[in-house]
Amino acid sequence: MDWRVDFGQTEKYVVVTTRGVFSSDGHRRMTEDIVSRPEWHADAAVLFDHRQLDFGDSGLEVMQQAGETHREHDSRIGSGKAAVLVNTPVNFVRTRQFQLLTEGRVGARMQIFLNEAEAIRWLLED
Repeated sequence: MDWRVDFGQTEKYVVVTTRGVFSSDGHRRMTEDIVSRPEWHADAAVLFDHRQLDFGDSGLEVMQQAGETHREHDSRIGSGKAAVLVNTPVNFVRTRQFQLLTEGRVGARMQIFLNEAEAIRWLLED
């Protein structure tokens, strides 16, 4: 799993673009990388563009592990918005599973999208 973090594309939100094959270990490394960067601040809005990411056979156990990573870093992540952009209904369901596993257990507000314009519009809403 590879990722690119862009703090300069827009002043309103951070863009994280992923590719490769999703794994709980990759998710952990990505999370730790993002929150340890000097540009990062808790409560930032983030667009996670997972349209090039292969979720393979990521099931409940993998999503539970990814959710645990989020909970472990919750204070550093903060309560900002996270728009998760995916490219297929199957990936929508997989990422929705992650959302349900973390909802009410982390500060961040997350929504899953198949449409980039809708994701950005939601991120920019007050």
